[in-house]
Amino acid sequence: SDASFFLSLPWSPDASLTQRQRDSVVRHELGRTDRRVQKTAEGYARTYMWTKATGLISRARLADPDSNRFGQEIHIASLDANEFDPPFVFRNLRGRVRRLGDSAWLDVSHWDLPGSTGSASGKLVWGSERPIRYDLVVRGDSMSLADVNWVYATLPKTGGGRMVLRISNKRNDRIMDYHLDSMDVRSTGSRLVGEMTWGVGGPVLQLRNVNMRMDPVDFALIKAL
Repeated sequence: SDASFFLSLPWSPDASLTQRQRDSVVRHELGRTDRRVQKTAEGYARTYMWTKATGLISRARLADPDSNRFGQEIHIASLDANEFDPPFVFRNLRGRVRRLGDSAWLDVSHWDLPGSTGSASGKLVWGSERPIRYDLVVRGDSMSLADVNWVYATLPKTGGGRMVLRISNKRNDRIMDYHLDSMDVRSTGSRLVGEMTWGVGGPVLQLRNVNMRMDPVDFALIKAL
């Protein structure tokens, strides 16, 4: 009831940047309000936060007396929590989490956001002095653009639809790819069908793998973007 969970991992700017660029990235990250990067005795750390968490665990395996190969497993009957980065307000989350070593597998049969609902599955890996590695598939049976507008400030905040969201930083540890697939979304008088990928975390926002059809299309959408 009303729990908080904090995870801090080492962070540093991309080594391929010049020293001047690295200094600029550090100043930018330390000044952000949508991400928690702080100076530590060893360098810098990025902190992930989940707060106001209230839930019910129906079954859990924290240790197996006969073997460690199964890892820990928690069955969540219900969970409400606020995630800081990325900013999600989860409600009515149900599913299973399994942890083995530095990896965790998720199988979420149901989740709600303020205007969205769906399911999710995937894997998280941490350690090795690298950022968390994500490989998640989120199925939005009903998605509100207001719940994902944080990806880019000028994305429309009205409308919604359905889509499959694939979240991964396999291509680059520091760039999070949000691949929108099987998308059918209506907003600002327009309908968008198809797929595209937003890359977040680099020097500039990336828009890649665009394969979409707009029918109809209204210039209100172009103006918003």
